[in-house]
Amino acid sequence: VIYLVLSVIWTVLYWAAGMSFFDAVIHTMTTLATGGFSSYDDSIGHFDNWRIDLIATLGMFVGGLPFILILKTIQGEKGVLFSDGQVRAYVSVVAVVILAGAAFLWLRNGVDPVLALRYASFNLISVMTGTGYATSDFYRWGSFAVPLFFFIMFIGGCAGSTTCGMKIFRFQVLYAAARTQIRHLFQPHGVFIPYYNRRPIPSDVIESVLSFFFVFILCFGLLAIGLGMLGLDYLTAISGAATAICNVGPGLGEIIGPAGNFSTLPDTAKWMLSA
Repeated sequence: VIYLVLSVIWTVLYWAAGMSFFDAVIHTMTTLATGGFSSYDDSIGHFDNWRIDLIATLGMFVGGLPFILILKTIQGEKGVLFSDGQVRAYVSVVAVVILAGAAFLWLRNGVDPVLALRYASFNLISVMTGTGYATSDFYRWGSFAVPLFFFIMFIGGCAGSTTCGMKIFRFQVLYAAARTQIRHLFQPHGVFIPYYNRRPIPSDVIESVLSFFFVFILCFGLLAIGLGMLGLDYLTAISGAATAICNVGPGLGEIIGPAGNFSTLPDTAKWMLSA
């Protein structure tokens, strides 16, 4: 029900911003669901409209939030959304990567600060949430942009959202466990308990998260090696594996970057990426 209500709101917003009703419905479906497909080859960049970019950016950001907490907020539980540690971490990561990307575009590439903030916020949130929209060929932004976009592919949004990737809470659990282990190394006789959302993390949860990370990285590594064995260049192979495992959409490089597609890859590579 919440998803349907948000869909109606975003359809109206897109329509009011200049889209046709048909385009508004299509892009609403792929914005909130962080699916990312557009009815145009140039994706959202086809419209070249700052209002549409803003609406899409907000929609992708909302798609990365836990829908159960959005429901509780609408039901009147004030503060429940941003009192959640996962949401605060999600907002913090989004803010940091956007500021870093915008600053790089402004200071290194000479892009107007407002335009830099527009491009950075849209494209970074799109990749981080696994939506896959694009308004700019971020592969050509410069050397800093490539590793930035590559690593945020793995993050994703919050648990209970429509986003892809590993999810914020798993990184939080892993950080809490690692922090506890490091403290044990310095104080072997101390008693340290990892916490998540101000609650102790059970050992079976930590084991589950560690197992997930191991299988995830193993699958990513094997897929990247397999793509490399087919003759794909390093960047195409490693970003192709990342974008497939994380369900992001565009990869990096000239071939599968935001300005390219997967059509020219060997059939064997397509089968591997599909699997």
